[in-house]
Amino acid sequence: MQVSLNNSDLGRLQTPDTSKARFVTADYRMPDAARTSVRITVGLSKEGGLIIRVPARMRKALDDRHIVLIGLALARGRLQAKTDAVRSVLIQVQGE
Repeated sequence: MQVSLNNSDLGRLQTPDTSKARFVTADYRMPDAARTSVRITVGLSKEGGLIIRVPARMRKALDDRHIVLIGLALARGRLQAKTDAVRSVLIQVQGE
C-alpha cells in the first residue's frame, strides 16, 4: 500500500470522531528476538474510521501495512467489525 498526499489534500483531511467510537486494547508480541509485548489499542468510529494507537517502538519496528493488518484483525475479532465498513485508517503513535 502506498499513499501520497499533496498540500491541497491536507486541508480536506478530518480526524475521525472518537467520542462515540468503540475501543479495545490487546497485547501484541513483537517479532524481535526478545519477543517483547506491547499494548495496541484499536477503535472504530461510526463513520468507519479505524483508529490504531501504537507505542513508538512498535511503529519503528513495523511498517504501516503490518500495523493496519493487525488493527483490522483486532477490529474484526474483538469489535465484530466488517472490514468493508472501514473507510479510513488513522495510526496514532504514543510515547514519541
